[in-house]
Amino acid sequence: MRQSAVAWCFLLCIISACVPRSERPLSDPATARPDPRLLGTWIGRNVDGEGPVWLHFVEGEKFATEIVMVCPEAGKGADTSFYVMHPTLTVRHSYMNVRSFVPTNLLSLKVGEDLKYPKPEGYLLCKYEITSEGILKIWLLNEDIGEAIQQGRIKGEVRKDEYTKDIVITESTENLLQFFERENHRGFFQLFLICRKVEEKLPQP
Repeated sequence: MRQSAVAWCFLLCIISACVPRSERPLSDPATARPDPRLLGTWIGRNVDGEGPVWLHFVEGEKFATEIVMVCPEAGKGADTSFYVMHPTLTVRHSYMNVRSFVPTNLLSLKVGEDLKYPKPEGYLLCKYEITSEGILKIWLLNEDIGEAIQQGRIKGEVRKDEYTKDIVITESTENLLQFFERENHRGFFQLFLICRKVEEKLPQP
């Protein structure tokens, strides 16, 4: 399956053994509510200047937020990937609990087999901020969390071989959120995407 640099990077964050993932989210998805600030369409690029990337945040079933990411490439068309997310909002920070997602209409076409869309395997934990200027910044959890696991500060597993490092957080939801709230975020989260919201004006019929 063809992937642009931005789309492929984000996809790897879901399925790659090199990127930390958590068995549990930072809050219960059953009690989550969409963040109305996110809903709508955003355009941006990654911190390396690659883009554009379009992010469509749409309220889904059971209060989940569905994300459709579209990365157009000149002369190659558009790559599209799908995610489901629920936010965790605290007094100081905003987080995303992200999982890969295949829409029902695509499942009927067996894209899970034919196009090798990833199956959900835990959560990708992100931090996000919307600045006073309306800029959305998204940070991804990085490999430094593996050191905290090895130090016994948080439960998890770090498995290494010659080519990969597999980091899986197994801490409970409550303890995991408390850990991030009291720790220095700069050590665990790395800025990935910077976006601005697109004004959506529908034409009159």
